Order: sequence, then structure tokens, then C-alpha cells
Amino acid sequence: MKKYLLAYLLSILFLNLFSQSEEYYTDEYYYYGDRLLYCAYNGDLEEVKEILEGGKTSVNFVDYYGVSALMFAAEQGHTSVVEFLVQNKADLNLASFENGNTALHSAVKFNHLKIVEILLNAKADINTKDFDERTCVHYASIYGYDAILDLLLSNEAEADLKDDYGFTPLMYAVMYNNNSAVMLLRLHDADVDFVLSDSSNVFHLAAENNNIWYFENFRNEIDLKENIYGLTPIESSIIYGQYEMLNWFLENNYELRDTINSAYTPKTLAKYGGDRNIKKIIKKLNIKDYNYLWFDRLALSQGMIFSKNDFFWTTGLGVLDARCGLEFETGFFYRHFEKLVLLPILNNHSYYQLRESRKGIYLIGLKNFNLLRSKNNFYMDFYAGLRATKWWGKYDGVEFKIIDGIIASPFIGISLHNRSNCKFKISTEYLTTNIYAQSKFFYSLSLSLLVNFRKNESLINHKYIINY
Repeated sequence: MKKYLLAYLLSILFLNLFSQSEEYYTDEYYYYGDRLLYCAYNGDLEEVKEILEGGKTSVNFVDYYGVSALMFAAEQGHTSVVEFLVQNKADLNLASFENGNTALHSAVKFNHLKIVEILLNAKADINTKDFDERTCVHYASIYGYDAILDLLLSNEAEADLKDDYGFTPLMYAVMYNNNSAVMLLRLHDADVDFVLSDSSNVFHLAAENNNIWYFENFRNEIDLKENIYGLTPIESSIIYGQYEMLNWFLENNYELRDTINSAYTPKTLAKYGGDRNIKKIIKKLNIKDYNYLWFDRLALSQGMIFSKNDFFWTTGLGVLDARCGLEFETGFFYRHFEKLVLLPILNNHSYYQLRESRKGIYLIGLKNFNLLRSKNNFYMDFYAGLRATKWWGKYDGVEFKIIDGIIASPFIGISLHNRSNCKFKISTEYLTTNIYAQSKFFYSLSLSLLVNFRKNESLINHKYIINY
């Protein structure tokens, strides 16, 4: 009996709480919550006061994206609204659902120094991170908001925290040429000896982003070490098309190396980077490129080649060159059926009708030309080449020499691939089969599975030779 009584009392308590909760979060509560956000965004302090002092909604009411009134007011620079919300116990560290921004992030991103100061004085978390793990120091360094950065660092904000991409505020300041921010960070002992995932250092970053100022002001620290791709900062400036940076190196008597990783030269890097001015400099220096082929992938292919009245399966094994886009393949044709063909006799006035079975072996050479590249690293290539074919077969079960010698067949086509796993080809070909009254124009479809047979170290060292 006691158990039932206890259960009854608990159920009554629960229903009471539930009904109170439902009564509190009424349509009016949400109406004034949305109204609060609107007024905070527009800086209407009087109405913000009226809503909150009347207890019509919560000071921490958020919209669908988790943005509060304090975040809106901080973003739009409404200082008086921010002060009032802070005095009314707004949650300073509330983060949006969309990107993890707090009110402090919003104030920093929109360069509202006074609001940053108000939030810091109210003890907002100075090292709070958004969903990219970036702090306010990161954003002040990215946008070059020196006064805000100075305020953050003076309030003991961390200067060396890394975001999801492994970048510190100093890295961003160097990348975006925000040189006053660089000086502030260095004055607060920011780490300058960092190493990125590809083992690049701060001077690689400066060279890649044409930050000549950094080299000018820290000449005694210049470190031209190689990254994992074998590139020094000088060569990084070529890859990233930084013409002025390369000129600075040459004017200050830094020399270009003749060869990099025994695989390519500065001319190779200039081709990869694509900057016309850098290509002209390299040409004036009379630097040559390597031209040897570099094979890195095997291709196991299965396909079909067909016309309106014939059909063959093809199976082949190929090898692909990354430097020039050349491709070589050998394989064989075969039919899975016997085909009825006409064999002319008596000066082509009469014909035998025979059952032909046929096979062939072939060797292909082709050249790829890159047409398109998607953001997801999918490529579309145009290709042209030549197929050499040797046929043999039977007529009505009797071995017969179908064609004397080897037949050459030109073809052109389009391929889609991701350079690492698979390749799909479609082409048209002028193929001689020596079958009476049969078209010589064939079409083909094939799918190749790509297998990289190079070691990772070799792939890293040869990263920049892919030109086609």
C-alpha cells in the first residue's frame, strides 16, 4: 500500500512540474524571445529593457541556430545593449549551435573593441574555441585587428593554441601579411619555431604568401630548410606563383638549386605553379627541365569495343606516366560468340557465309591532356593514341589467317578518373577487322582499376612532376 501511495504522490508531483513548465513556456514567451533577439540586433535598448524587466522571456533565449541576444548585440556593435544584457546576467560563454561562436567571438570578428573590453571585464572566457577550435586571438590575427589583439594578449590570452588545421595565430598573421599582428604576437612570446604537418616552417609560409616584410625584418633568423617535399622557402615561392618573393630572393643573392629530389628542377615547379612571370625568370636563368617519363601506376582494365554489327570484349594491363600523361597498355580482344560473316569469291560477285570466331592481341600508346578538375580531385582528360592489333581466328572451325601483319588503329576519347583508384574511358576508333560490308568505326567503353606501385617516400619526393 505504501508503494502505491508513494507512486501516486510522485506522479502528482511530476504532473504539477510538467504543467508549470508548459505554462511558463507559452506562445507569449517565444514571441517575446524572438522580439528580444530582433531588438538586440537592431540596438533598441528601451524595448530590450521592457521585455526583460517585465519578465516576458529569458535573457538567454536563443534562436534556431543557438544565437542569443548578447551575440547579436555584440556582432552589431550595440555597446549599450551589451552592457545592459551583461548586467542582467546574460550567459557570456553561450555558444551558437551552428559554428560555436560566443559573444566574444562575434565582437572580435566584427572589430568592436569596446564590446570586447566589456566582455573581458565581465570575465568572459578569453580562450573559448569555436567548432574550428579557433580562439579570438586566431580571428584578430587573421583579420589584422591589432587593437583587439593587443587587448586580448594583454589580458593573458593564449598565443599558441592550434586550431583544427594545426595553425596558430602567428601562422595566420604571417599568411595574411598582417605584420603588426606578427609583431604583437612575437612580443608576447608566440612560438616561431613551429613545424607544419608537411614540415614547413614560418619562412615557407611567408614565401608562399608573398610576405617579403617577414624576411626583411627577421633576416638573422632565416632558415631555408627543406620540407617533406624537398622544397625550401625559395622553391615554395615558385610553386605558389609569388613572383615578387622570388625576385627578392634573387636580388638578395639566394641561388636556385639545379635539381630537387633528383626528380625535377625549378622549371618543373614553375610549370606546376603556372605563373607567367616566374616562367619568364626561370627561362632567363636558362634552367632546363627533366623530360624522362615517371611511371607510378598500373591499370587493370576491362572493356568492350563495338560497332553497329560487331562486338568484342577487351582485357588489358597498362602502365601510366605522371609527368607527361602517357599511357601504355597491352591486352587481348575476344568474342563470346561466333559471328556470321560473308567471304567474297569469284571477283566479289558471290559470297560464302561462314561462322567466324576471332581473337586478337593489341598494344596501345596514348597521350592524356587534362581538360577539367573538380574540387573533389576528379579529373576529365582528353586522350588520343594508336592501337596496334594482330588478329587470328577460325572460319567454320578451321584455322585461318584473317589479316596479314599488324593493323594500326587511331582513336580519340574522354576519360574520367581520380588519379588514384579508377579510370573510366569512352572513345571512338578506326579499327580494321577485314569483314566484308562492316563499318570500320568502333566505339569503346572501359573501366580501369589503378594500383600505385611507388613507395610513399617516392610519391612525396615526386609530388610536383604531374603536369598534364
